[in-house]
Amino acid sequence: MLGRQLALVAGFAVQALLLLPNAAVADQSSPAPAAASTPDSSLTARFAAFMAGVLAGQLSATGITDAMKTAFTPTIIDQVRTNFAPLGNFQRLQFTHEDGAAGFTRFHYIAIFDKGTQPVIFVLDSNQNIAGFFVDQGQ
Repeated sequence: MLGRQLALVAGFAVQALLLLPNAAVADQSSPAPAAASTPDSSLTARFAAFMAGVLAGQLSATGITDAMKTAFTPTIIDQVRTNFAPLGNFQRLQFTHEDGAAGFTRFHYIAIFDKGTQPVIFVLDSNQNIAGFFVDQGQ
């Protein structure tokens, strides 16, 4: 059952990333949203490193689920890079909130780029491995 949930999370993550809206390219003069209370700074740094790696065309070999490793093929990574490219260079993540769903913890962030922002979600499984990464359509 858990393997099926992980595969579903990874599948949804890939689908959601491919749906990056053009509206995500914000005016450079728009201020970033105010930050909420933050999780452990090492967790945010881990998510930022994961995102930077994907945007550089690389997927970490550790700290992610097998379902994520399977789902993030080179073709998908290229599509993610293409979808985020209009936002410019990735700068940092700004935490907004966290919640849980189906045994996973979801961490909501605003990804800040030099030409705009994009809400994203990182999902951790019970072993603290990244089980999902996708555009946050709810923010």
